[in-house]
Amino acid sequence: MERGLKAQIDEMVLDDLKLVDEWVTSAIKKRKDEKKIPLWVVSDSWMNYAAVPEDQYEKAVDIARTVLDRKKDRPGNIEIEITRHRFLESDAAEMLELWQEPANKGGGKA
Repeated sequence: MERGLKAQIDEMVLDDLKLVDEWVTSAIKKRKDEKKIPLWVVSDSWMNYAAVPEDQYEKAVDIARTVLDRKKDRPGNIEIEITRHRFLESDAAEMLELWQEPANKGGGKA
């Protein structure tokens, strides 16, 4: 938590703290109840290269192959893994948008 936010909370009156508590409790419940979406994540020990929907495993393999081709002439670890993870629906949507195809987005990763 940022110090600025903590300081603001420390300065709040009791009624405002109760209101913030209601908001936070509601937000936590909403996140806990949110649907989880499985995605394939292409990564190595240092970074994630892509996340793709569960039904597009072949695309994940193609991305892993591309990453390996780029890394093959570099010394060091060239291991790539494709792992299935379950993400909250809102987080999954954000991840998929982040790693959209460059042709669709004008600068996506992978």
